[in-house]
Amino acid sequence: MTRLWLVTTRSQAVIEGERVNATQAALWGLGRVIGREYPALHCVSIDLDATDAQSASEQLAAELHSSNTEDQVAYRGGERYVARLTPHKIAAHPQKVEDTAVRLEIAKRGSLDQLLLQPVQQPQPGPGQVVIRVQAAGLNFRDGLNTLGMYPGDAGGLGQECAGSIIAVGADVSNLSVGDSVVAMAPDSLGTYAIANAALVARIPSHLGFAEAATLPITFATAEYALNHLAQLKAGDRVLIHAAAGGVGLAAIQVSMCAGATVFATAGSPAKRDFLRSLDVQYIYDSRTLDFADQILADTNGSGVDVVLNSLSGAAIARSLDVLASHGRFLEIGKRDIWTPQQVAALGREIDYHIIYLGGVATSEPHLVGGILQGIVDAVAAGALTPLPMRTFALSDATEAFRYMAQARHIGKIVLLPTQNGVTKSTAIQANGTYLVTGGLGGIGLTVAAWLAEQGARHILLVGRHAPSPDAAQSIDALRNAGANVVIEQADVAKFNDIAAVITRIDREMPALRGVFHAAGVLDDGVLAQQTWQRFKRVLAPKVAGA
Repeated sequence: MTRLWLVTTRSQAVIEGERVNATQAALWGLGRVIGREYPALHCVSIDLDATDAQSASEQLAAELHSSNTEDQVAYRGGERYVARLTPHKIAAHPQKVEDTAVRLEIAKRGSLDQLLLQPVQQPQPGPGQVVIRVQAAGLNFRDGLNTLGMYPGDAGGLGQECAGSIIAVGADVSNLSVGDSVVAMAPDSLGTYAIANAALVARIPSHLGFAEAATLPITFATAEYALNHLAQLKAGDRVLIHAAAGGVGLAAIQVSMCAGATVFATAGSPAKRDFLRSLDVQYIYDSRTLDFADQILADTNGSGVDVVLNSLSGAAIARSLDVLASHGRFLEIGKRDIWTPQQVAALGREIDYHIIYLGGVATSEPHLVGGILQGIVDAVAAGALTPLPMRTFALSDATEAFRYMAQARHIGKIVLLPTQNGVTKSTAIQANGTYLVTGGLGGIGLTVAAWLAEQGARHILLVGRHAPSPDAAQSIDALRNAGANVVIEQADVAKFNDIAAVITRIDREMPALRGVFHAAGVLDDGVLAQQTWQRFKRVLAPKVAGA
């Protein structure tokens, strides 16, 4: 049997959350076209894992000599995957939570399947408090330990941070108002409402969405409190950040780089270590072995590091102490196998040792932590810090989110969003931002514009190469009559100068650009035998150059 083999490396998202090689991904699309136009070629697409070249070559050889009829195959970590369609079961009476205020609660600790959304009433704020309608909430490792009954001590309810809108203000609160878009450190925040100490609340910068803002409080406040407040990090310091692809780890990298420190980072998978390299971290090690200690000592000529931000457990703690220079600072943010100050003192190296639980500090010193939070928000507004990469889940899919966190595959932050009619509610569309739609005068572009207006967008810029048709003009008039400020720009998205002029106009005349919807395209269908480079170029120009 004649077969055509198309071979790529990590071009497909086989394992949820992995980064893909987008340049190679198009080859799989071409393979599907070949399969339909030239079925006699029996086109097979194979996606290999780049982490082990020897294994990849052996896997490819095995496929080439195989008699199986699969046409889409991928390998990850030695496992073979093939494409399958499986039935999706829909409940006869799906639960709707949009009409009822809810809070995520643990029915029984010890299992991730014991999470329930329970109805609640809108709470009333006490003195010095505000009530927030939650639009996005961060998920933390502590929440997972709490659910599984593994947290040392009383972990309280689920959720410690959120972003949303203030709907009620208590007595003695003068710096915040109903309607403010805010980010906060707040207990029991995995639900519709959260009550927060006003000292631990900060207004969100105008360019930031709720989901982005929800990645900031615990991660950056922990990093700032540990590295700058306790360790007094300074330029030239060497800082070891464990689990550096996690939320606190990525925040700590930004904080350390802002201070002029040299970052030494560990992460538990090749994909996470590749991500750290993309951040220009020079010294990167595997957190799942103890080899990092010898490697760091070799890379520092035996000097070690000045600061350790630790979240690892077991023997990794002792090895981390081994690479810490005398008079160094050891910052413990983990929850397992924690050394006592007496154990550290017994090493006789005059180590400055801190066991950190930010929640306790926020309770005892809210104005200190609130000041740190405000400083973080100000730094994000100024562009000195940036929100973390995130993976979002609907609040009604909390169990899936907790499982995803337990698998330790995510990079950055997991954020839970409210749901409406069983669909995750978009928190990215804000009235105080501008949304650019390329190909905005065509059918798809105008449909996107109508959806944006429904989601609350009030400033929409539509880009097209020609003036609006009569039908398009009618649709635009309807959007304007509904309250949207719709601006039309004639430009070719494939030409850099045209788009630069569009962006300049937004900067000069409109609110900050908050999103781009790329709907521009040229239709030139044809079978493969009729394709020419000129036809490819014509279609690719708006899609690729435009993007």
